[in-house]
Amino acid sequence: MRELIIIAEGGTEEDFAINSIRPYFNQHGIHSVTPIQVTMGSGSRGGLLKGSYRKLKKDALRYLRADDVIVTTLIDYYHLPSDFPEYELAMSKVSLMDKINHLEDAIKRDIDNYRFIPYIQLHEFEALLFTKIDGFKGLPDVSAAQLTTLENILNEFENPELINNGVETAPSKRLLNIIPGYQKKLYGSYIPLVNGFDSILALDSIIGLKPS
Repeated sequence: MRELIIIAEGGTEEDFAINSIRPYFNQHGIHSVTPIQVTMGSGSRGGLLKGSYRKLKKDALRYLRADDVIVTTLIDYYHLPSDFPEYELAMSKVSLMDKINHLEDAIKRDIDNYRFIPYIQLHEFEALLFTKIDGFKGLPDVSAAQLTTLENILNEFENPELINNGVETAPSKRLLNIIPGYQKKLYGSYIPLVNGFDSILALDSIIGLKPS
């Protein structure tokens, strides 16, 4: 049976893959799903910094040595390092999705293996928490006013991945401003579980994660 390896940007993305992506694929008959953080220097893992692409590529090629493995990525376009293949050419594209599509195609050409399917998320992971209000309702010490503010954000954007990615208006910054006690790793695992993975798959920009 083939194994799906997901190269994750950090611990939050790895937990999301374990708690949400893996169970979804398990339900569809794919039982071997392994998220692994990008290997950084001295064996440490997590986060994309300058020079990260070389390490991501090295990881992908190592995992692809096994014939029964499919490798994908779960990384953010938000603050993506400029050492990724054809980065400057991708940045010359007009729309954000054209930029991402170009980057994904360039990575796929560079790694050059049909079992490697790169995925770059339009914005940071926290955008995926804004698919439904349900997950926020179960957080401790979240007031009615805070829930109203969060719901207004959900209603403002047709697709939560279109939430502004500015320094102070990115989804993670909004969450920290609205919920001062927000815990990225804990809440980032809990909220998708409550909202359900189907609410994320409904987003056009992530539809490629559906198993065939």
